This record gives sequence, structure tokens and C-alpha cells, in this order.
Amino acid sequence: DFRWLTPAQALAASSHGDFVLAFPTERQLEQLSMFASADQALAHARERVDQIRPIEPRIVGVGDEARIVLP
Repeated sequence: DFRWLTPAQALAASSHGDFVLAFPTERQLEQLSMFASADQALAHARERVDQIRPIEPRIVGVGDEARIVLP
């Protein structure tokens, strides 16, 4: 099943149980849903290119006690 969705549509479909989104994908869609178009999102990113920082999780613990922690 393939379909094109806006970020807001994908988030709504996921919240209704239509499909599961990976955590990083969900966070990206939340940010993208603030824009009405891809052009707006790209323009916003270009204006702030020096402010964009990666969000990198850390692994805390060892073995079975290890877990992923987001900043």
C-alpha cells in the first residue's frame, strides 16, 4: 500500500493506528508539519543553515541494562 501524505496526514494516520512510525520519523514529520509546502520548509532551513544541529541519542548503560537516551 503506497500513498503520498503530507506530514500532518502521516502523523494523523499513525495516531489512528493505520501504521507505525519510527520515533525519528515522527519527530521529523512533527517539525515539517509546521510548513504548508516543501518550498517553505526548504526556505526556512536555508535561512538557518548555521543553526541546524544534529540530534544524536546516547547509549547509557551496558549489556541488557543499556538504553537509548535522547537529548
